Amino acid sequence: MVFLFSTLPIGKLFLKLNSVYTDEGYLGYASYLFGYGRFFLEFTTSLKKNFDFRKVYNRGTPIANRNLIVYILKNNMECNYLGISVSKKVGNSVIRSKVTRLIRESYRLSEKKICRGYNIVVIARNTAKGLPFFEINNSLLHLLRKHKLLNVSK
Repeated sequence: MVFLFSTLPIGKLFLKLNSVYTDEGYLGYASYLFGYGRFFLEFTTSLKKNFDFRKVYNRGTPIANRNLIVYILKNNMECNYLGISVSKKVGNSVIRSKVTRLIRESYRLSEKKICRGYNIVVIARNTAKGLPFFEINNSLLHLLRKHKLLNVSK
């Protein structure tokens, strides 16, 4: 990841660009201000309602490892639905929010490789509390591989 800082004159205003280059492409600060290039999930929407989570818990198939538990339920639609659950046992709100963001980012980076048409609920275990990104990413990818949801060809 490379960060570049520059200033562009626009009329009498100067627009400061914080450019970020990643493997996935380019994101500029100006595009962030106007709503373009924000880190949205392309083929996935989020599960928000309690009954949606309950349906996946009751009818879905769980697979777990040391850090995460993933429930999968087929939804016969063209998109995935992602729910992330981090309980209060993991830590205070700052820690829970960080774990949630790491899981969502890990999912976003591998979203194009994931088969569509599933409801996916990811539950963070207490051991995920202090882990760096690459360990959470490896845990999530490991569980998605065990569920046979990763397309290796893409």
